[in-house]
Amino acid sequence: MNDDIKAVIFDMDGVLVDSMKYHARSFDRALKEIGVDLEEEDVYRLEGKGSKLVIKGLLEEEGMEVSEEILDEIVDRKREIFDKIEKIEIFPEIKQILKKLEGRFKLGLVTGSNRKTVESLLDKYFEGIFDVVVTEEDTEEKKPDPAPYEKGLEKLGGEKDKVLVIENAPLGVESAKNAGMECWAVAAYLETEELEEAGADKVFENHEKLAEFMEEKLVH
Repeated sequence: MNDDIKAVIFDMDGVLVDSMKYHARSFDRALKEIGVDLEEEDVYRLEGKGSKLVIKGLLEEEGMEVSEEILDEIVDRKREIFDKIEKIEIFPEIKQILKKLEGRFKLGLVTGSNRKTVESLLDKYFEGIFDVVVTEEDTEEKKPDPAPYEKGLEKLGGEKDKVLVIENAPLGVESAKNAGMECWAVAAYLETEELEEAGADKVFENHEKLAEFMEEKLVH
């Protein structure tokens, strides 16, 4: 790794908070209402694109095309379901490492989730920790396009070769690497091989091992 890291950017779902199972269930329930079944892993592989593009991608896999108006209605229904069923918890190892990184590095958050959800979680669990936040609404292009991480870098005012990204999803890894940044990934929901194939520089089988390595390499 680059020994001159100045900033660390985190993805949110699956990295900071154990939330993707609730996203997957809410996608599943919303799509079942229009007769579409899915596997949770399908959602995990599309994580980071934003709800609208995830739903569009899942429908295209079923050979279905719907209008933008219908897509918006499904997205709204998905968010309504999510708000009712989510019981999100922080990954405890991440909470601990954030405390140790705070003040030593600039910290960023780059997520495909919508701003309302993000702000709610930040207020509840991470108030004042992140210097910059990039949400679904901040870029037209979504992961795996580099735009989200490029926006995070722009807000941080840093250099890409001095930024470390922490991800958990293949599309997020690809986005960070497409933006020219070092990326470590934690296999929160998928097999490590899928993250390695996406191009992650290092892959950890769980959050405990990720946090241990981050403390060893970043906290002196």
